[in-house]
Amino acid sequence: MPKRLPALALLLTVTVVAAACGGSSKSAPRGNSTVATADTSLGTILVDRDGATLYLFAKDSGGASSCTGACAKAWPPATPSSARLHAGAGVKASLLTTITRGGGAKQLSYDGHPLYTFSGDKKAGDLNGQGSNAFGASWYVVSPQGASITTKASPPHGMGY
Repeated sequence: MPKRLPALALLLTVTVVAAACGGSSKSAPRGNSTVATADTSLGTILVDRDGATLYLFAKDSGGASSCTGACAKAWPPATPSSARLHAGAGVKASLLTTITRGGGAKQLSYDGHPLYTFSGDKKAGDLNGQGSNAFGASWYVVSPQGASITTKASPPHGMGY
C-alpha cells in the first residue's frame, strides 16, 4: 500500500493545479488542429488547441478574411497545424473548416467565420480582445453555435473596476 501514496499525491497535485488554471475546458484539446470549448464569464466559447480564445472579425464577409498586414499581426489568424481538423466536445464538426488566405496559408473557420487569436491575450482564458474595435470593425468571441457573442467581457479579478 505505501507505494500508492506517491501516486495519490501526484494525482491530487495535478487536480489542484488544473483547478487553479481558471476557466474549465469542456473538451480537452486532442490532435493538432483542435477547436474546443471553454466556459468563461461570457458563456461557452470556442478556443484553440492551446486554450487560446478564438475571435471573429465583423468586417469579414463571404467566408474570406479581410485582416492582413498590421491587422494580422495584432489578430493572428488561427492556423491549423495539420490537414486533419478535430472538433472537441460541444463543437459542431460540420461547422469547422478552413479557408485559404492570400498567399495560400490555411486559416481555421467556423460557420463561415475566419477565426483569429489576439496578441493581447497572454494566456489561456484571456478575453482582452472581446468587443474591441480595430482595423475597421469589431472583434467578438464565438459561441459553439457559430454566433458572435457581443457581451462586454468582465475585467480580470483583482483589477479594481
